[in-house]
Amino acid sequence: MFLAGIILLATISAILCYIIFRNNTHLINIPKPPCSILLGHILHFKDSTKILQILTNYTIQYGGLLRIYMPPTKPSVLITDSEVLQVLLTSNKEVAKAKDYNFCKPWMGSGLLTSEVDKWKCHRRILTPCFGRLSLLKNFTDVFDSFGNILIQKLGAKVNNKDIDIFPLIKMYSLDVLFETSMGLSVNAQEDIEGEYVKSLERMCEIVVNRLKTPYKRFNFIYRFTEDYRKQTEAIKIIDSFFYNIIKTKRQSDGTKKSNQNVLETTFLDLLLKIYEDDEFTMTDVKDEVNTFLFGGHDTTATGIAFTLYALARHPKIQEKVIEEQLHIFGKLNKNSPSYEDLQNMKYLEIVIYEALRLYPPIPITGRRIINDVHLGNGVILPKNLNVCLFIYGCHHNPKYFPEPEKFKPERFEGNNILPYTFLPFSSGPRNCIGKKFAILQMKSCISKIVRNFDLQPSDPEYILELVPRMTLAARNGIRLSIKKRTSD
Repeated sequence: MFLAGIILLATISAILCYIIFRNNTHLINIPKPPCSILLGHILHFKDSTKILQILTNYTIQYGGLLRIYMPPTKPSVLITDSEVLQVLLTSNKEVAKAKDYNFCKPWMGSGLLTSEVDKWKCHRRILTPCFGRLSLLKNFTDVFDSFGNILIQKLGAKVNNKDIDIFPLIKMYSLDVLFETSMGLSVNAQEDIEGEYVKSLERMCEIVVNRLKTPYKRFNFIYRFTEDYRKQTEAIKIIDSFFYNIIKTKRQSDGTKKSNQNVLETTFLDLLLKIYEDDEFTMTDVKDEVNTFLFGGHDTTATGIAFTLYALARHPKIQEKVIEEQLHIFGKLNKNSPSYEDLQNMKYLEIVIYEALRLYPPIPITGRRIINDVHLGNGVILPKNLNVCLFIYGCHHNPKYFPEPEKFKPERFEGNNILPYTFLPFSSGPRNCIGKKFAILQMKSCISKIVRNFDLQPSDPEYILELVPRMTLAARNGIRLSIKKRTSD
């Protein structure tokens, strides 16, 4: 028994020595901030509201490439260097997602966000025609405006409230828009803000983040015995049921199965069902892409809108310039239905949105897995199977690329002064955001309508925004402001 104990102790010691050796020699040519030998940088990130700032400070201090160690995995590399970002983002080979995206698969399956390279390339080619077509975007402006009118009514009821968390209202507006434009269905999300589907989406986001930051939950065998796994099972059941109800409703609607229908002019869901009927997709493929799109399409856009409104509330002179542009375009502020051309002419509002997306990028960090050794020069190699983090927030807040990075200065985006691959709210290259044009158009429509109806002001009492990196950028204490009814001319 004594001998067996000695052997067990020796084995454990050998394993620990190997782990310590591996984690301190892996990627030795890339700098690593000081950390615990066994716990790595975990203790640096106990306070979620400080993670982004700590990592940003590291990238400024140690440069655009640095090692971060979060046990039990090997150290990964955090990247803000624009030249390295360009190499990775423009490559048609380095398009694999990081292994951590597997935590989304119980929910999103093998959709565009999580699928392996071959499947992603096939689905991306098939789905791209759904997005960015001028004829579709022009049709969508009426949908943006219609649901914007409901949002204005909801906000109008809060005019006398000096402390509003704007994000939940914007999120429901965005969900309404997404269902109507991409699914051809109305869900009345703004009237049912406490719906089980929305709660389940939020619960899944929390669960994925918990798995990312809790070492033992990274192991599937252990995770299955946790409370989070039970919550995940319940949430996915609700999300899947919601999907099949969508399919049932869609198939019962008139005109869904017209044989002579032009696929390019249909909704996203129509296209998916047509592909399914042609035996190119399974119903699981359809479900995975719908779940991926419903999450990615509404949450990121809502985040961008809410943070832009927050920034305008805190910068009255910039808000005034936005209003001047609106008056120049419309002649009066109470015009209700801007055309596609009107939205395209909102050039100043566009750079205001870009600056808000720089300061508050909806996706602060994204991950890739290196498929082939990437040689960066000076003896630095990103080896095959390495997980790298493209730190978009850190890149946007680096004074090397954006002087006075914490200041809200839309004029940065006047002309062509932005260094390539430093402004990445929609990523870039082959795996960029498929719905960029749609998102910008929706953001313009929503923000234009709100500022023409309300004067945005800081919340009273003022508060300190506490940013946390979840699946999208979030504020732990809400995105808060106050509004006053704007006097119409």
